[in-house]
Amino acid sequence: MDDHNRRSAPASGPQRIGRPGPAPAPAPRPLLVVSAATEPLVQPAPPPPPAAPQQVAPQQVGPYQTAQPAPYQALYQPTQQAPATRTVIGGATATRPRVAQVPVPAPAPMPVAQPIAQPILRPQPHRPPAAPAPDPAPTPTKVKPRAADLFRELTATQAVCWQIAVFAVLFTIRQPWPVIVAVSVAAIVLLAMTLVRVKRRWLYQHLGLRCRFWLRSRRFDLPMAESRALALLERLLPGTSIHTMDTGQDSVMVLSQRRGLTVLIRPEEVSPELVRKFPAPAALLPEPDSSTGVSTEFGIQTVFHSGTKPGEPTRLWLAVHAERTADTPVDHDLALGLRNALRRIRKALRRSGISTDGLNDSAALGTISALAHVTGSRREVREYWQFLATGMVAQACFRLENWDKLDDPTARRLTDGLLVRHRGNAGVAVTLTCFARSDLGAVHAGAILRLAATNEKAIHDTSVALRPLLQPCGVSLTRLDGEHLSGLATSLPIGGFVS
Repeated sequence: MDDHNRRSAPASGPQRIGRPGPAPAPAPRPLLVVSAATEPLVQPAPPPPPAAPQQVAPQQVGPYQTAQPAPYQALYQPTQQAPATRTVIGGATATRPRVAQVPVPAPAPMPVAQPIAQPILRPQPHRPPAAPAPDPAPTPTKVKPRAADLFRELTATQAVCWQIAVFAVLFTIRQPWPVIVAVSVAAIVLLAMTLVRVKRRWLYQHLGLRCRFWLRSRRFDLPMAESRALALLERLLPGTSIHTMDTGQDSVMVLSQRRGLTVLIRPEEVSPELVRKFPAPAALLPEPDSSTGVSTEFGIQTVFHSGTKPGEPTRLWLAVHAERTADTPVDHDLALGLRNALRRIRKALRRSGISTDGLNDSAALGTISALAHVTGSRREVREYWQFLATGMVAQACFRLENWDKLDDPTARRLTDGLLVRHRGNAGVAVTLTCFARSDLGAVHAGAILRLAATNEKAIHDTSVALRPLLQPCGVSLTRLDGEHLSGLATSLPIGGFVS
């Protein structure tokens, strides 16, 4: 019953429990009346005024960025809603939201990226690694003369002059003032001449050198015959004569002079390696010979010569000198000690891998003439204060100060540098002579450099170029002004270094 009532009850009306009543009449269907005064259902809204394009500041574009497109904010702005429309349905007004059709604006033109003035990063070219910085050049050391060296160079004559100056002033104290003034001035001059030192010489030595230079004959001619070398030797070392001595290995020429005897030998083969490793004269110096019952002093002279041509090899000679003393005044007695010393020197050289040959008369005299640049038509010798001229060749001699204070490796390096560095100045020949001699147990060493060229300017330029090589080692060049003829005798392998 209940289920039947629930199934028969209308869905739209209220449900009653009990007797069912008459069925209700169907309600009339409402009519849709649209008023003419009403607005249409959807009325398009008037288009809004076009919005001005937004000005967007250009962004800074980096070297690895690209320009961004124009902003699109206008495309994603929320749309404006139009006012709602009313709809009348059967006397009831229904309000529905009115959707306004907003026109989509055209996209703004894309701004063109402006170029920015920035440096263009380009790949750096490959550069080789920088070479290591060279070691700083050694600071030139200026060797000052020590007080002991100056004291050794004082002579008894200087001490006598000081005493004379002092006593002369004391004896004239009670004399008239003109006498006192004259004696005092003379004493001051005498003291200055014996006490003041200029360029490694005392003032009285400079005065004596000037007097000798102006008073002696400074011009002589050599003969055209083969005796030119003998004439030059007589001029350089007066009283020189030549002899021949048999050493058991060969025959050599012996130069006999007032200071002693000298023989000349040379290596069989000369190479750059031999020049660099050749022993120093002090190392070859033999001990005093006492086999004959007397002690003989010896001297060694090494002569290096480099010509004017770049490819010309360096030549080398060795002179052995036996000094004449009161115990050996005769050449016969002195030659015995010289022969023994020469044999020991050759033996020492053979242990170093150096074989030597003795020079006979013609070879030795030819070597002396060639080293002195008096061959061919160059037979006129002219001595000037700053240089020596043999024909058209100018020569200048320099003393290498403090050479004796160098060790063997430094001396060999400087020897090679002096013979090679001058090659930058064409037409300059270099002769380097190193010597050492024994004197009562002490060894005295030194060196002299002789430059030869066709003009004085080339000699000056070469001497200036060689100074930076010598100064870092404490060696300086002293030009033998007024003594170039004596410098020539010292640089030749004739034993002139002893005097």
